[in-house]
Amino acid sequence: MAFFSKLAASVNKLKPSPGNSPLLYFRNFPAIILPLFSMSAAIIGFLVLTDNPLQNYLASPWAFGIGWGCLVLAAALYWLPQFHYSWSYDLFCTATLLIWFSSWQEVYRPGAPIFQSYPFYFVLLALLVTYTLVRNRDLNQAESANARLLRHIFSFPLLHPLIFFALTLWGVLQPEDYLTYPAAMGLLIIRYGLFECLHNRPIAYLQVSRKPILSPLFTNSIYPIMGQYGPLITLARISDSSPMAPKILRHKNAMSYWVTEEEWRQWLQSAVQHCFLVLLDLRQATQNAADELQNVCSQVAHHRILVLCDDAQELFIPADVSYFDATQLKDEQHFQTALERWFKQSLRPVYRKITIF
Repeated sequence: MAFFSKLAASVNKLKPSPGNSPLLYFRNFPAIILPLFSMSAAIIGFLVLTDNPLQNYLASPWAFGIGWGCLVLAAALYWLPQFHYSWSYDLFCTATLLIWFSSWQEVYRPGAPIFQSYPFYFVLLALLVTYTLVRNRDLNQAESANARLLRHIFSFPLLHPLIFFALTLWGVLQPEDYLTYPAAMGLLIIRYGLFECLHNRPIAYLQVSRKPILSPLFTNSIYPIMGQYGPLITLARISDSSPMAPKILRHKNAMSYWVTEEEWRQWLQSAVQHCFLVLLDLRQATQNAADELQNVCSQVAHHRILVLCDDAQELFIPADVSYFDATQLKDEQHFQTALERWFKQSLRPVYRKITIF
């Protein structure tokens, strides 16, 4: 029991704390994506190129078993929202690399060209994706037409990560078809780079009602639609006297933070500066709702804001800001259809007044 307590404490230390470093969700650009996989591929390529005896250990059944173990761990991390999505991607790619190098030795001779070229191909592709997609300034600008097109492409169902995982795993298990695995791995790396690029500009949901739980409307209607267009971040404002909910809660491809009154202004400013779209939930916000709206509108382009409110006339919402009031939110199916339409119109490169209903 003591071991598991220490393990849980170690995991909690890895979680970002709002009080220590606001919005760690917005990370600095990485030097290279998938660092564990890239480093492993570079090491394997170097060992094969120099004919180092250490490569024999990587071709042993032990390496094959470690690869499958990493694969199981990657699958577990993928379905556990407490861990960052990059861990599952990195572990999966590293696992298939170990399985590939150890199992394909039975089909191709040691030192074959594929064992020399594939690892360096993976490293070069990771570098190329890092510096052409993830670190691309144009794709990280909220007003960029290319960024909006990229987010629209990301919403296609055929780009679901499980499809790329399955294709890569199938390729590594087909050594006779030696081009399938590198092609599938290349597509997976590019897909991961696209998601990393969107991660730099997530979609924000701001709940101002001072409740220690997320709105059911967010869980049932907003989150399923928002998640189709990239990573999400949720800020829920709570009063200092409220029972403290967990400070951080992860959904799939999303993180939710409960922020106290003292920290709210700092967090709100950071969020609206980094996010692509902002959904401002002012329902049941009896105090300072107009001030919150004015604060967001002063920092974010109006066509990138959607307001949820009880009474739009009381808030004096600007004419070019889209909104849903209490009447429009009653019909959940109608609201989901209108919200989907708003997201699609928000991704269009030509700005215009967005008509929801």
